[in-house]
Amino acid sequence: MRLTTRDVIFRTLLPLICAVVSISFPAVGDLRTPYSERDAWGDASVLIVRGTVLDITYKGKSPEYEFQVSEVLKPREGGLAPTIVISDPYFNTMAAIKLKKGTDFVVFLRRDGEHFRLLREIDVNSDSGAQVLAGLRTFLSVMFTNDAAKQQQMCLSAWNSGLSDPEKKAVLDAMWDTKTPKYSELLLTIAKGADSPPIRAWAITILSYVGRDHGVAELVPMLLDDSDYEVRRQLLLLFGTYRVQSALPAIDTYLKAREQDTLPAWQQEALRSMAEEARDKITGKNTSPYWKN
Repeated sequence: MRLTTRDVIFRTLLPLICAVVSISFPAVGDLRTPYSERDAWGDASVLIVRGTVLDITYKGKSPEYEFQVSEVLKPREGGLAPTIVISDPYFNTMAAIKLKKGTDFVVFLRRDGEHFRLLREIDVNSDSGAQVLAGLRTFLSVMFTNDAAKQQQMCLSAWNSGLSDPEKKAVLDAMWDTKTPKYSELLLTIAKGADSPPIRAWAITILSYVGRDHGVAELVPMLLDDSDYEVRRQLLLLFGTYRVQSALPAIDTYLKAREQDTLPAWQQEALRSMAEEARDKITGKNTSPYWKN
């Protein structure tokens, strides 16, 4: 069979293309799903442990980490051996775990035979890791409290504008899991404040579910003034949920202001679709109780 110039080029480049693809795009299953403290709290099989990597050995090509347990954060009763072994089924992929010998970590684990499978690792030697650990302690202290009224008061008392973002997120996570109208005033303050967009968006989200719309209309100007995609999206959900009539002019203005929007095209289209749904919800055209989903 005679090969054309195109065939020769294709056969020459195909191995290179495959190599690039194999490096850039790992197989399905080679990526670990992000695992939050809320995920860990809702799964009784997940343990949260603090400790240090003592040694790293290899079984075949897969590393095994000898981990010295210094503290069991979940469950409260502990029950782990002083030293455990964490295996890495994702070794040599983008999902490979990042434990280092001699380093202090908090790990989210699930028992896998004689060893443990790692779901998340937090290097608490870094400033950001220490902040995440502080937030995790706050979240768990609330969730381990059995009395709902005490949980709610703990959340309100825990919030402080001087907290780091990971700590603020943890308090909001606890508020989400202990939702009450008592949080609405604080959530409104956070939404209108100077916190980062993810924190303000999370506060607005929770506000949509606490069942109290008092003061929500104060957030209407943010729909046009705030440039963050997630903040705008959660505002539209909020206004539609509570049928905020005063939001209609702002929604109509937003839908007409195409040339002024600097967000990526897909975000613009998503927000316009959400704005139309919110308007239909406010005007009574959309009566579905499941529109937020």
